[in-house]
Amino acid sequence: MKAGTSIKQLEELTSVFSLFNSTTERLTQAYSKLEDDVVRINNELDAKNEALRQKIDEVNHVRSYLENILQSMSTAVIALDLQHRVTLINRCAEHILGCTREMIISKHIAHILVFEAAQWKEIFELCVQNSNSDEKETVVVTPANEKITVGIAMSAIRNRHDQTTGYLVLFRDLRELKGLQEKVRRADRLASIGEMAARVAHEIRNPLGGIEGFASLLVRELESDISKQQLAHYILQGAQSVNHIITNLLDYARPIHLKKELFSVREAVFDVFGNITAVKQDTPADIIMPNDSHDVQVFGDRIMIQQAIWNILVNGIDAMRSAGAPMILRVDYQTVFIRKRSLSHETLLYFEHSLNACNENIVTYAPDRNELDLSCWSSISISDGGQGISKELFEKVFFPFFTTKENGSGLGLSTVYKIVEEHNGKIGVRSEQGKGTCFTLFFPCPQEQRRVPHEH
Repeated sequence: MKAGTSIKQLEELTSVFSLFNSTTERLTQAYSKLEDDVVRINNELDAKNEALRQKIDEVNHVRSYLENILQSMSTAVIALDLQHRVTLINRCAEHILGCTREMIISKHIAHILVFEAAQWKEIFELCVQNSNSDEKETVVVTPANEKITVGIAMSAIRNRHDQTTGYLVLFRDLRELKGLQEKVRRADRLASIGEMAARVAHEIRNPLGGIEGFASLLVRELESDISKQQLAHYILQGAQSVNHIITNLLDYARPIHLKKELFSVREAVFDVFGNITAVKQDTPADIIMPNDSHDVQVFGDRIMIQQAIWNILVNGIDAMRSAGAPMILRVDYQTVFIRKRSLSHETLLYFEHSLNACNENIVTYAPDRNELDLSCWSSISISDGGQGISKELFEKVFFPFFTTKENGSGLGLSTVYKIVEEHNGKIGVRSEQGKGTCFTLFFPCPQEQRRVPHEH
């Protein structure tokens, strides 16, 4: 009985061990399969992650490429949401507006580009109707309170379902284009004047020489008849006056060939004023200049620049004489540093404020300022105490043949403009009626003077 029971227990135990072994073997196989599946899944996950990383790199590359295109565009771009708030702006727009992205992002476009409200409404309505608007030339006031002539257009941003999700404002700074157009018009005028001058010299000077010669003979022949001799004098003076006008016209139309040298502004001004004093003895004038220790060197054609100084000084003397003002001229000269952005779009550098106003674009020193943002100029300022220039005439002062003088030729300031332009310079004008006018001539500094000084 006991032996049978033992055998039965042994068989049961053997069966249990067999079941345990088979179960263990199945578990081992399942674990091994699980390990293989984990390795496979990890490999697949790594492959998916690598593919995803490559896709992200591709998207980032495309995004960076598109961002670079956007930021490199010479057209200003501003993106708006449906509420007309700024969501994106490129570098060109920042440069034109004189502000950073942080300053205008999320602001309403009407606060960034300010002009008549009707224009914005009109542009938006056209955009809604036609998806985009034609370029419109207008003047906007930037956040820096600067007036800029721009060509502006707008287009709708649409998704794949053709739904409008925002707007794109595109605008171009037209100041440089306007300046070039003005230069072309001026060049055309000069070419016409040159042609006319050549014809005038040929057609008029020959008979004029005869008139002058015969008038001289009459003056001698009529010595016994004073009244008639005076009439002959008038003829002679008229012929000489016409001849003088023709000479001025030919001189103005003739191309300028510069002979540049480095010279002292102080010495040049003294020479010119001394000659003017000798010529205009009937109209004595005084000149106030900086002390002897202060001087500026200009690199340019000394004779041409002295001619420009002569014309401005004579204009100032005539203006003070006609206004009955004290005959005192003020001349100053210095080396200045001007922000390039303020010059880059200007044909002339105008100062249209009062005579006591400082121009924010001119600095005499530049602490912690990027030198690349500044350009160096030698400046010569000449101020008079005349009546000044009215706003209506301000834009015409450099036009050929424009004059307010009874016997003026209208070529004095035009010649100044031409001389400064040939030197790649600029002309500053400040004028206030009843207080006088100040002309400032800016000439590019010699290379050795262009290092920006710093405040001590």
